[in-house]
Amino acid sequence: AGITIVIEPINPDETNILHLVAEGYALAQRVNRPEIRCLCDYYHIERQGESLNGVALAAPWLRHAHTAGPDRRCPAPGQTQHLYLQALKDAGYDERLSIEAKCLDEASARAGLEHLRALWAEVTAAP
Repeated sequence: AGITIVIEPINPDETNILHLVAEGYALAQRVNRPEIRCLCDYYHIERQGESLNGVALAAPWLRHAHTAGPDRRCPAPGQTQHLYLQALKDAGYDERLSIEAKCLDEASARAGLEHLRALWAEVTAAP
């Protein structure tokens, strides 16, 4: 199967290279190699106010997705993760989603995972 390398756009406070999902997608598309794909990270999308339309645009090239709550904490109720998961579903994304967050302890990590699982069940149950 081989190795797949993903390009991760990161908000401008942390890098000066690629910021938007659409930029990561454009680079992967320009390289045009099957082992080079892109990643979308909700923390960076939300942090810079990027539209979730980039998820749909990049869909054929997405191979991984990250998420985290504000301040890179674990996802929790009251955040906007639902919109991100809906965008992934609408784009036909069927790959992995990881929590890339600073969970305070094992209980908060478990709660974040359970929260995302419940949201995913809700999103995928809707027509």
